Amino acid sequence: MKQLVLRLFVTFGLVASLAQAQTLPKEIRTRIVQSVVEVLALENDTGAPLLGNQGGSGTVISTSGYILTNYHVIFDDDTGKEIKRHAIRFTENPSKEPVLKGIATLAATLPKLDLALLKITQDATGNPIAAGTKFVASPVGNPFDMVLGERLTIAGYPDIGGRTMTFTNGVFSGWTAENYRSSGTNWLKTDGKISSGNSGGGAFDEQGNLIGVPTGGIVRQLSQTQIEAQNYLRPIHLAYQLFEPNVPDTAWAGGRRPTLPSDIDATGLVAPKIAGGLLPAKIGQVWTMTIAGLPTWTLTLARLDQDGDPIGTATQAGVSQPFIAYAYETEDGEFFFHVESQKNDAYACVFDDAPTFKGSTLSGGQALNSSPNAEDWQNMKRTCTVSLQVTGAAVAAPATPAAPTQPVVTPPATGGLTASFPPKLGQTWTVTIQNLSPWRLEFTKLDKEGDPEGTGKQAKFTAPTYAFVDDEGERVFQMFSPNTTYWCGFAKDAVFSGATISNGKAYAQVKGQSTPRPMNRPCTATLIAVGSPAMLQASSVLDLFAKRFVF
Repeated sequence: MKQLVLRLFVTFGLVASLAQAQTLPKEIRTRIVQSVVEVLALENDTGAPLLGNQGGSGTVISTSGYILTNYHVIFDDDTGKEIKRHAIRFTENPSKEPVLKGIATLAATLPKLDLALLKITQDATGNPIAAGTKFVASPVGNPFDMVLGERLTIAGYPDIGGRTMTFTNGVFSGWTAENYRSSGTNWLKTDGKISSGNSGGGAFDEQGNLIGVPTGGIVRQLSQTQIEAQNYLRPIHLAYQLFEPNVPDTAWAGGRRPTLPSDIDATGLVAPKIAGGLLPAKIGQVWTMTIAGLPTWTLTLARLDQDGDPIGTATQAGVSQPFIAYAYETEDGEFFFHVESQKNDAYACVFDDAPTFKGSTLSGGQALNSSPNAEDWQNMKRTCTVSLQVTGAAVAAPATPAAPTQPVVTPPATGGLTASFPPKLGQTWTVTIQNLSPWRLEFTKLDKEGDPEGTGKQAKFTAPTYAFVDDEGERVFQMFSPNTTYWCGFAKDAVFSGATISNGKAYAQVKGQSTPRPMNRPCTATLIAVGSPAMLQASSVLDLFAKRFVF
C-alpha cells in the first residue's frame, strides 16, 4: 500500500513545492500532534494485535475516539476486502515512533469519496476502552470559510518521513471537480507536500480546524528534467454525511455543524439550478410523465443507481405490470425521464439543457420509445411533458454498511417456481444489488468450463452474464455495466425461499481496478421463468463443473 508510483493519478499523493514556514500557535500544533494518528492494519480479527504492512494516517474528530481516514487505507487490494480492525498509534514524543494506544474497528465508509470512519473500541492489549476515556480531537471546520492563498498545515505519517510524525505546509490553491479538470467542490488543491503514508491524515486551516483529508495527486513528466505536480485534499464537508448519522460528539469548530453555501446539497456538492431548480430530479420525488396520445405514467424515484442518478418505479393506468423509472442527464446535457416495463418496452421524455418550464411542469419535451430487442431509441414525433407532484430533497448515497432504503422493483409473479443453483439453460433470473438497477439474466448456453452463460440486461445496457460455483463453494452470478463488473455471491449453504435466493454479498470491480471490492450491500436472485424441457435436459451437466474464481 505504501509505495510511490509515477502516473497520472497516484492515490497516496506525490511531492510538491515547499511552502511558507509554520505559523500556528504552539497549543494548536500540540493538539494536532495529539489528534493525528497512524493507522495500521491488523492481520487478525480477534485477540492481540499483529501489525500488517498496510496503513496510513487518520485524524481523531471526537473525544469518544472516532477517526476519519481514507477508504483506501482500510481496503486491502490483495484480498479485495475491507480490513475491520486497525492498530492506532499516537505520537507522544515527536522524535520517536508513535505508540500503540488503541485498536479501532470500522464504523462506516463512503467508498465513492474514498473516506472511512473508524472507532477506537479497545486499548493496546485488546481490552475494552475504559468508561469515560477521552481523546484529544481536532475541531472539524468549514472549507468554504477559506480564501485562496490561505496557509495550510498538513500532518501525517509519510513513508519518506521515517516512523515519526511529519508536518508540511502549503497554501489553499483552489477547488476542482472529481475529474480534476472542470469546476466543482470535490477537491481542494494545494501545493503542500504530500507523500505515501499521508493518506487519511489531516489538513488544517490557519485556525487549526480540520478542513481536508490528504488523498491524492497528479504528476506529469513534461521532459527528462521537467515534472509538474498538483496535490489534492478531500474537503471535510464531504465527510459531514459520515459524521452526522454515526458520531454523536463530533468536535465541530465553534460547537456546531457549519452552515454550507445555499447551492450545496446534502451530498456536499453543488446543486445545479436548472429549469428553476426542477432539474436534475432527486430521489424522494414523484413525477408524472405524459406523452401525447398515451396514458400518463407516475414515476416514484426511490434510490440512486450506480451512477448516482435517481431510480424507482412507475405505474400507468390500465397496465398491471410494474415499470422501472429513471431520471438522468446524458453526456450531451439532455435530461431523460425514462420508464421501462418488464417486457423491456421503454419510453422517454427528453429535454435539452434549457427546457421550458412553468411552475412545477416541464413542457415541450421530445418523446422517444424503444421496443424489445431494439438497440436505439426511436423518435415518436410526439411532444411530452413531466410535472413534479411530490417534492423531494437531494439525498446522499447511503454510507456503508447501509440499511435498506426502498424495496427493489418487484419481479413478476413466479408462478410457484423453485430456484436451484446453478441455473438451467433457458431460465431467466433477476439479480438485484441494493440501490442499483436490477439485471435480467437469460441463460442460453454452456461456456467452455460447463457453466451457464447468457445475456444480462440492465436498463438499456446488454452484455454477457455468467453463473458458476467458485473454489470456495460460493454460488455466484456475474453481471456487467458499461464501466463495472459486478458479482452477487451466495454461501454454499445459502437458503432458497421458493424462487428467490437471499442474503447475497455484492462485489464490484471498476474498469482499471486490479481486484473486485466488496460493496457492503445485500443482493438477491430470483428465478422468473424456465426454459423448454430440451433446454432443461441439456442443463443436467451443469452440476459437474465449477469455475475458478475466488473473491
